[in-house]
Amino acid sequence: LFLLPALGQAQLVTKQGKITLLSGEVKYGYILMNESDSIYQRCMFKTKYNDKSITYRPGEIAEYEINDGKRFRSVIINTQIFAEVLADGDVSLFYFKKNRNEHHYVYSNEFGFQELKFSKKILDYKDSLIIKERAEKPGMYNTVFYEYKTNEYRQTLKKYLNRKTELYKLIDWLEEPTTDAYIKIVNKYNLLVS
Repeated sequence: LFLLPALGQAQLVTKQGKITLLSGEVKYGYILMNESDSIYQRCMFKTKYNDKSITYRPGEIAEYEINDGKRFRSVIINTQIFAEVLADGDVSLFYFKKNRNEHHYVYSNEFGFQELKFSKKILDYKDSLIIKERAEKPGMYNTVFYEYKTNEYRQTLKKYLNRKTELYKLIDWLEEPTTDAYIKIVNKYNLLVS
């Protein structure tokens, strides 16, 4: 039991970065991170490598950034969190994980935050003809499996990107959206409207 706190600390990685206070002041130093969902709940920051870290919660600082390019902004999406900024502009794209589930959100001044919802399920479909045949020939039964994919993310993207309808083709071609595809479309939109 005495080793558990030490093992938890050993998994933290120290990276150079900066924090932006609510006043707009920027402080440079080091950010302690791990790859768990806690990066969306807290920022552990210290100005010098050997200093003791200070833990900031969402709402206590505006954002934090790691020198590898990752930036986390304090936002309110149901609750206050640090969400990773994937694209920033007229329409912004945010990402975070909660309970190991990935969430992508778009934001604009006009519409606020909305989740890009996507899910897929494998369904077992029993055709009525097969059921009829099965009644006539009990030894013969077939099941057809198919994939059901939601496309709510398409309507949401079209709503937010409505000033550049030429991007609708790109959105419609997305069969199964990825983070990279979302970034590409939102960045292209921001470039076209700027």
